Amino acid sequence: MDVFALRKKLEKLDERIDKDKYKNHFSSLGVGSTQLISLSSDRRIYGKLEYQNNTESVKGRTFASIDYLKRGMNELEKEKVITASSGNFAKSASYLLEDSDLEVCMSEKTVQENQRQIEKIKEGQAKLSQFPGGYCPSIREGERVKRGTAIAYARTWAEEHSRVENYDQYADIGNPLAHYLTTAEEILDQTEDPEAFVTALGTCGTFLGAGHKLKEVDEGIKLVALIPEEGHHQLGLRSEEELGASEFIDEARNLADEIHIISDKEAYEGMIELWKRDIPAGISSGTNYAGASRISEELDSDSVITLVPDAQESYEGFLKEYLPQILDKDFEQFEEMYESLNQKSERERNEHIQTLSEENR
Repeated sequence: MDVFALRKKLEKLDERIDKDKYKNHFSSLGVGSTQLISLSSDRRIYGKLEYQNNTESVKGRTFASIDYLKRGMNELEKEKVITASSGNFAKSASYLLEDSDLEVCMSEKTVQENQRQIEKIKEGQAKLSQFPGGYCPSIREGERVKRGTAIAYARTWAEEHSRVENYDQYADIGNPLAHYLTTAEEILDQTEDPEAFVTALGTCGTFLGAGHKLKEVDEGIKLVALIPEEGHHQLGLRSEEELGASEFIDEARNLADEIHIISDKEAYEGMIELWKRDIPAGISSGTNYAGASRISEELDSDSVITLVPDAQESYEGFLKEYLPQILDKDFEQFEEMYESLNQKSERERNEHIQTLSEENR
């Protein structure tokens, strides 16, 4: 497989797109241009604070990009949007879609165990359809056009109904494009000569989009992909067995210089360490921090870049159940810290949205 096949597609879109309009679409939605700060006491690891986005996560970028390609370039007029998601992309769609009905396809396990996230999705009046499976929507080999899973259902429903549009983060080029044109560009503006870029794989869009752009600028940068252990409790991420649901996985494997497995214990300890540094962080942020810490030590590097994909604010119930199992620590001992971080992430987000709004006038 040509590891640069996707990059060539991204480069062609880069030439076609009016980048000012593209980035204005992001800022009009309150998305993008997030801060990059030091995550470690020795100032060797840096992370972009994606919880500052209007949608509370990095998935706001993915939504804004797919939405721009469908509406801004193709004048999309659909009565209904359907999407499969493990949480954050669905929340982004529910927050930002204003003129279409929304149906969200999710696994029963996610709906049952992460009620706070589901409440936020439903605040946007989305219809919720549930399917068997693990935390992330799945699609088994040979079932790509059947209705047995969330992703397959969304694709088939859109194919069979002309007034329905599938915002398919697992296959749409708009996903990696968001990070090729915005996330990576921001990293390059905010840092000098990063030695490594480290991020966990879910749909693989962040890793591919940002990774390709960073490699274009510096062929020597190390691109490290992270995956959780099997049977994990790292919401939004995919283990080796789960990664086949994304159309981008083969290209991500080819692009990665290294792929590291992060245990639940490492991810949750990483999250708690960020909390102690007064940095709002969700579980996947802990995964990224754990992986970036490992790479920083291995390279003896002063410039490892990662993302804080979201904050802790949607995971209270989930953490109450799994913190004791994974770290043998009750959530109650972190409750005061958790509430303080919730206030901080909301305050930073509101300030960020206000700044983008003023810049977009």
